Amino acid sequence: VDASDFNEAGGIYSCIDKLFAWFRHAPRAYPGATFYAKADDDSLVDVPRLASFLRPAARLPNVYAGYVQYDSLILPQWKHCGWSAGPIGAAHARAHGCPHGDGAPPVYGPFPFVVGALTIMGADLASWFAASAHIEDIVSSGRATHGKKVHWDCGYSDVTLGYALGSANRSITLVSVARAMRDATYLAMDATRFVVSHHLRSNKMFKAEAARAAAQGAWAARLGECVPWGEPTAGVDDHAQLLKALGAFSCCQSWRVCELAPL
Repeated sequence: VDASDFNEAGGIYSCIDKLFAWFRHAPRAYPGATFYAKADDDSLVDVPRLASFLRPAARLPNVYAGYVQYDSLILPQWKHCGWSAGPIGAAHARAHGCPHGDGAPPVYGPFPFVVGALTIMGADLASWFAASAHIEDIVSSGRATHGKKVHWDCGYSDVTLGYALGSANRSITLVSVARAMRDATYLAMDATRFVVSHHLRSNKMFKAEAARAAAQGAWAARLGECVPWGEPTAGVDDHAQLLKALGAFSCCQSWRVCELAPL
């Protein structure tokens, strides 16, 4: 793909260049796929199991899937300012942790994004992404910052992708697959039935996770009900607080939210 490599500027642009370049290249290079995905280089992906796992979501429109988190972006700085694991925390962080007031730089958010362990787009969303003038403008602006003091960089690549989708005025189906993901170092994701294992620090860890994946045996996936953005969700104690938070998001009011998980 057309992207900088790790031998340029210590690789600070490489992964964000490649993230955007891949999702623009993939639907053109591999037409006919149902999904397109990328993973960090410290992820082990069980590709056959992932393909099977995603089948229940194959007919959903404009899928954007992975381990969902939330953030805001300081636009001229290409840096985040309001991360949270949930929408309520993200709305609070946007109000209290991002620049505001006279002279403050513009901030977009909050919005959802998925972490780099595994990022998935449906074919229709990826095809739009590849042809979108909105995405082209973001990529051109970002890559124009190479060599400058303030620039887009790898540390915020996943957040920047979330911003690009959130600010695009597209109706997207946000699919959480966190229950099928493992984090082998930090244990942030602890699925026993999984399609990806992240933060593998050595060949020994890759081999151990590959053995763990092979030993899982067969299991099926279940797609939960896809609900409109802002609709009360089962298991949430304070629906009023959640609805207020979701209503504060800069994006996503036409999105739908689902969970795809192992049975």
